[in-house]
Amino acid sequence: MRYLVREKINGLDLKIIDILSENPRSSLTSIARKSRTSRLTVAKRLEKLSKSGLIAINVGLNLRKLGFRTAYLGFEVKGVAKRREVLDKLIKCPRVLTILQPSDEINMTVYCYGENSLTLESFIESMRDHFIERIDYVHYSEPPIHPENICIKAYPEKSDVAPCGMVCQECYNYKEERCLGCPAVKAYRGFI
Repeated sequence: MRYLVREKINGLDLKIIDILSENPRSSLTSIARKSRTSRLTVAKRLEKLSKSGLIAINVGLNLRKLGFRTAYLGFEVKGVAKRREVLDKLIKCPRVLTILQPSDEINMTVYCYGENSLTLESFIESMRDHFIERIDYVHYSEPPIHPENICIKAYPEKSDVAPCGMVCQECYNYKEERCLGCPAVKAYRGFI
């Protein structure tokens, strides 16, 4: 297996990451004190870890407290070009939380959310209708127990067209009020 990271994560890096994982709002001064190093050293290590893409500081929403539903979908996408096309759409989709590419027959797994069961089911149907030929399994779930907070992209400025190129107002499920719409569009009926 080939690793992309050329530099090892050292003990200080691990200590900094551990402190931030416990409290992402920790100040540089607090991290320096807890890791028994200087504030400048912590700042440099954080910058290096961040620039290398090894860490990211994210804000998450508690899906359980919001009453959202989640699901895991497993499906196969044949061909490299088609897989790239599907992957590009999924990466842009606000409802997709995680994308995995297992190396067996089911070569794509997606973890997604909906504000309610109808919206989640409509989203899954939309995927079937527009860019995934066959979904092999769907496992509906309550929101995660751990971690409590999941990163969801916020769209304070809404667009007319969803990031995937769809227009909610033209969708059957949206018209029939089975779906709240995409959180990235002006027609969205939800609260995030």
